[in-house]
Amino acid sequence: MYTKEIEVLKVEVMSMLLATGTTMMQKLDFIDKIERLGISYHFEDEIQNQLEQLFNLSTNLGRHLEYDLSTAALQFRLFRQYGFNISCGIFNQFVDPNGKFKDSLYSDLRGLLNLYEAAQPFHKGIPRYEAYCYISMYEEDECNNKLLLRLAKLDYHLSQMLNKQDLCEILRWGKELDILSKVPYARDRFVECYFWDVGTIYEPRHSFARMTLAKAIAIAGIIDNTYDAYGTLDELKILTEAVERWDGNGIEQLSDYLKTSYMILLNFNKELEEDLSKKQTSAAFMGMDSATKDVMDWMPTHPKLFVALGKHTRLLNDVGSYKFERETGSGMAIECYMKDYNVFEEEAMKKFEDMAVDAWKDINEQCLRLTTFPRKILKVILNLARLCEVVYKQRGDGFTNQRRIEAHIKAILVDSISL
Repeated sequence: MYTKEIEVLKVEVMSMLLATGTTMMQKLDFIDKIERLGISYHFEDEIQNQLEQLFNLSTNLGRHLEYDLSTAALQFRLFRQYGFNISCGIFNQFVDPNGKFKDSLYSDLRGLLNLYEAAQPFHKGIPRYEAYCYISMYEEDECNNKLLLRLAKLDYHLSQMLNKQDLCEILRWGKELDILSKVPYARDRFVECYFWDVGTIYEPRHSFARMTLAKAIAIAGIIDNTYDAYGTLDELKILTEAVERWDGNGIEQLSDYLKTSYMILLNFNKELEEDLSKKQTSAAFMGMDSATKDVMDWMPTHPKLFVALGKHTRLLNDVGSYKFERETGSGMAIECYMKDYNVFEEEAMKKFEDMAVDAWKDINEQCLRLTTFPRKILKVILNLARLCEVVYKQRGDGFTNQRRIEAHIKAILVDSISL
């Protein structure tokens, strides 16, 4: 029932999106509403084409038009969000000779809010959570578009129903494996693992990808803990050699816990191989179209983007999980930095945070340059970076202490939206 109504509404929204006779700013405002309500993935190609036309029109004018601050900020954010490198010179008209924003803007609350969002906070949020928050805000707007609002509500509700079904399957899988009793140092983080995947790839059609990645993250967590704190150097050498051979030979020398951890990894790989064989295409792993299976071909040609993502993720993880890792006796990059540079903990933490900020800037810069890179893959990369920003914000570890991300988990997987 919901699916049928959604399809009807999509046709109507598409007609409104492609309608002629609207001004540039009316078009941008409509696209912004679609984006913030979390339904833009239904119209990705159309939005990209519309913005390309508008960007070319703006560029061909040869100068920045006299917009108010709110309009300029919206234009700047949307264009950059979709990879169009609009110049920050659009804001020059709002700056006085001293390089500060004009005093007359202090009373322009809407303009300042849009400027604030154009400077990064909205861009760093988890898309599905941001949509959940915006739907309730937009509903209170007396000028809201009832059709857009209805589509957003139905879409979110249906997606959440599917997510709950997927999560039940993940929990059933974890219970059958009985990991927690077999590997005592393993952590019950199946919900958090699935939340990570919903935040990265939220479109309903990617169900298989989300469940597979959630299982992979859970197993990776066990292996990570094994190497960090629970395996001896000799055992870890044997384990590493076994992983490189990808067989069970030689693991009889390992403790029961390490044997179990490795066999869980081996069995998961076999299970995944069988699932992919049934799907008859490796592209089904990511649940995306044929372009996604070429991701490994794109990585060597765009190393800066993937290096920036790796740096950003690693640095925020090091800072956020530092206290937990220190308590478990794990070796940490921060401790190495303190020793190598003879600095105190606070200075080392600040240095890592600064480097993470620089890595985020690198990600944004690379996204503006990759005109031939599939946008679907770019979204996954950006969403991974966004998740790290949320999970490890303010030097915390939301993966270890789930209360830090409880509001996000409840919004995406538990709290319903009234229809």
